Amino acid sequence: MDKNYWNNYYSKNNKPQEPSSFAKNIANLIPAKSKIMELGCGTGRDSNYFASKGHIVFACDQSEVIIENLSKSDSNNPYFLKSSVNQLSKKINDKFDIMYARFVLHALDEIESKEAIGWIFSNLKTNGLFLSESRSIKDSIFGDGDKVNNRIYKTTHQRRFLKKNEILKDLENAGFVIDDVVESKGLAIYKDSDPVVIRIIARKP
Repeated sequence: MDKNYWNNYYSKNNKPQEPSSFAKNIANLIPAKSKIMELGCGTGRDSNYFASKGHIVFACDQSEVIIENLSKSDSNNPYFLKSSVNQLSKKINDKFDIMYARFVLHALDEIESKEAIGWIFSNLKTNGLFLSESRSIKDSIFGDGDKVNNRIYKTTHQRRFLKKNEILKDLENAGFVIDDVVESKGLAIYKDSDPVVIRIIARKP
C-alpha cells in the first residue's frame, strides 16, 4: 500500500464528506446497534455515517496524517486507530458484527488480500457480514500506468484490479458464504470517474 501517497493526499484532503454510495446502499443490511470495523477508513466519512446510525464503530487507516486529524474529535465513536489492514492481528483481538472495506482489497497484493480475508473471517461473529467494494479488472483504467505485478498497476498510486470469480473463491475458501455480488459501472461515481466495481456481501455461517 502506498503510505507516502496517502499521507500526502490526506494532508490536503481531510475535510468531512458525505457518506459513500456504498455505505448508504448497505446501511439497511446492518442490524441495529452493530459493532462495526471499517478497514481503510480514509476521511472517516463512512465510519461517521455508521456511528450516526447508532452503531459502535472502530476504524483504521495506515495514514497517521488522517488518523491524527480524525482523532482530534471529542467523540469516542467512531474510535480511530492507525494501522494497516495486515497489522490488525497485532492490535485487535475482538469480534465484530460487520467488517466493512470500501476500496481496500484492491490496495492489497494477492498474499496480503488472502491474509486480510482470513483475519476478517476470524474476527467476525457467527452470521456476521463482510461488506466490500473494489475495482474490477473490467474497469476502463485497468492497464493504465506502470505495471508492478500481475494485474497491479501504478498511476498516482497502486491498485490491484480484481477478478470477480477469483475474489469470490478466496472468500469461500476462507469459509464465507456469498449472499450477493454485483459487478458494474454506475455504483461508485465520483466527479467524472465511473469505475467498474465489485460489491460483495459475504456472511460467516
